[in-house]
Amino acid sequence: MNTDSLRKGLINGSSWMMVLLSGCAIQDPLSGQALRDQSLPKLAIPTQFSASRVSGPILDQAWLKQFNDPELNDLVAEALQNHPDIRVMAARRLQAQALIDAAGGAQYPGLGVVGNTGGRVGSSGSGLTGYYIGANWELDLWGRVRNQVAGARENARALNAEQEAAQLSLVGTLTKTVWLARGLQDQARLSEDNANAAARYAELTAVREKIGASSKSEVSTARAMAAQSKEAEFVIKQSRDQALRAVEILVGRYPHAKPLKSTELPALPPPVAPGIPTDILERRPDIMAAEARVNSAFYAAAEKRMARLPKISLTAGFGYINSQVFSLVNGPSSSLGVGANVMMPLFQGGAIEAQIAYQN
Repeated sequence: MNTDSLRKGLINGSSWMMVLLSGCAIQDPLSGQALRDQSLPKLAIPTQFSASRVSGPILDQAWLKQFNDPELNDLVAEALQNHPDIRVMAARRLQAQALIDAAGGAQYPGLGVVGNTGGRVGSSGSGLTGYYIGANWELDLWGRVRNQVAGARENARALNAEQEAAQLSLVGTLTKTVWLARGLQDQARLSEDNANAAARYAELTAVREKIGASSKSEVSTARAMAAQSKEAEFVIKQSRDQALRAVEILVGRYPHAKPLKSTELPALPPPVAPGIPTDILERRPDIMAAEARVNSAFYAAAEKRMARLPKISLTAGFGYINSQVFSLVNGPSSSLGVGANVMMPLFQGGAIEAQIAYQN
């Protein structure tokens, strides 16, 4: 075979390979109207929405900085770093990325090597020295591996959105709890002042009763008011301590009910334009996570369906062997081989169909 014939054969083979691979492109998940028709066939969604509009800017992603509250910013940073749920979500994101790498590795050829060496001593030992290098590559003609990679990526996207939703929920809850604790700290101080004033008034009323300036009923009333003020102080301080402990739990500390440094409440930012319902859905990370979960399930179901089809793999290997016992072809021997493997499941006891039904 001359050079031109070899070149033409390689070109033709590459062309046929490209045709096969391009003809088996994976299918994209349903979206838009097709997805709504399948998931909500009987739900009539209005084409236009009527709602009162609020003038103002679109919500800034850095909305927390608008309050200009250094203590709140520090607490939020500490919570995002130490809260157990956030740390678990971060670990799950790393797991998802590892799954993407593991699934993507199947798209490339695998390479392995085996070696052996030994000398002959007396009547024992093989005196065999050699090595073998082998390569294997599964041709993803039907898209099984590509569906697996796409599903892993959608799973990672879902985890990213879920972590964002968890962070947003944590920051919002912590912000409200901090402001509640600050308000209760002010109320606790006021209730303590009121209780002290009521106790002082009861003492003065008792003194006035001794000199005949007040009656016993006035003394009893003053003492009852002092007791009520003291009870109100206890209730408010108990609520304050509960709010402070909630703040410490959210930031990952042991709950000691340590008072906050600041008791000031920030000024309200300008109103935020909510937008139309579709815009709100596009901004919600939990909705984006649900969408990614649906896409991941779609690719997983497609991957399981591909298990019905045959797996075609290309193999190649090179080996070298030298033996002190046997003379192989007048000395050391080497070999080079290429081939193809085809495996198609014929009977799996219904396992494949069960996995497809589970994914569906």
